[in-house]
Amino acid sequence: MRRMWIQLSVAFGGVVILSALVLVVIANFVVQYRVEELIERMPRQIRRTMPPLPLAAFTPSPESTVLILFVVGAVLGVIVAIFMSRRLTQPLADLAAIATRFGGRDFRLRAPESGTEEVRQVARAFNGMAAALEESERLRNNLFADVAHELRTPLTVMQGNLRAILDDVYPLSKTEILRLYDQTRHLSRLVNDLHELALAEAKALRLSPEPTDVGGLIRDATDIFTPIAEAEGIHVTLDIAPDLPPFTVDPGRIKQVIHNLLVNALRHTSDGGSIRLAVRMDAGGLCIEVADTGSGIPAEHLPYVFERFYRADPARTRESGGAGLGLAICKAIIEAHGGTLRVISSTVTPSGTQFYINIPMQSPKPAL
Repeated sequence: MRRMWIQLSVAFGGVVILSALVLVVIANFVVQYRVEELIERMPRQIRRTMPPLPLAAFTPSPESTVLILFVVGAVLGVIVAIFMSRRLTQPLADLAAIATRFGGRDFRLRAPESGTEEVRQVARAFNGMAAALEESERLRNNLFADVAHELRTPLTVMQGNLRAILDDVYPLSKTEILRLYDQTRHLSRLVNDLHELALAEAKALRLSPEPTDVGGLIRDATDIFTPIAEAEGIHVTLDIAPDLPPFTVDPGRIKQVIHNLLVNALRHTSDGGSIRLAVRMDAGGLCIEVADTGSGIPAEHLPYVFERFYRADPARTRESGGAGLGLAICKAIIEAHGGTLRVISSTVTPSGTQFYINIPMQSPKPAL
């Protein structure tokens, strides 16, 4: 900061001195010219009686001129430098103060966008970073709260049942052991799901891509769910494009995605409804559609359906709807393949939800 102030002082002082020198030369020339012109216009009688005028008296000596110019230039240079340096450095000082407070995890602060264009660009970049950090902090806090909530319930159930068995309230029967076993399975699924999401965010989700008959893979996954759907009065249809070429994907991960989407469709489709799966080659690669005629997702919930632990229906419990990680995992797996997963839904008649998977032609890279 001090170095900038000195440089500005020298620069503005030099400009002022050079400007003053030019003005002095012009002024001397004008003064001499005007005096000579005035004398020439006087009557001849008066000019004969006038003593010779020392024109040097109208101009200062070189030494005094240089001294005056140096003093004036230095003073003006310092004044202008102080003004300009404050104008240039005050936004940076404000930004530094906000960044210092930012270290205290107060992510609500924003830098004023003032000063030069370069300083305003820095302030805008800082504010963008601040907004991203604020959102990341919100998601992190929500994640911790959700994980704590999801872990607390099965642990509480297990502790209560074990205490009841120890106090001879419940007999140590296979029924009680099965209940405890179900809770441990839920905990195991939750931990595995969180681990997969963490790997996906770190771009380290393991893939084993290979040329795959995607149509056959979808058909096998559908065959498993068809008896369950028919038992609930839900009709399942399959539409696979003919001559579908092999596609390089991780078959296990894609089957996991289809499994989650089918479970989601079965959960929200009532008796008499239908589920449709379609597989085709699109201009950009592979397209898989999973559509149902269920109750649909309200428009205000659509932007959040892929977030962790998010449930569009607040009344849906863990037993009836899982932990809310299935769609987040699906999105992470598809993005690891370089593709996209999007959803379209309507709650008005005819209601229903459609998930679209698009995977480009390039092969996904296996994680190391």
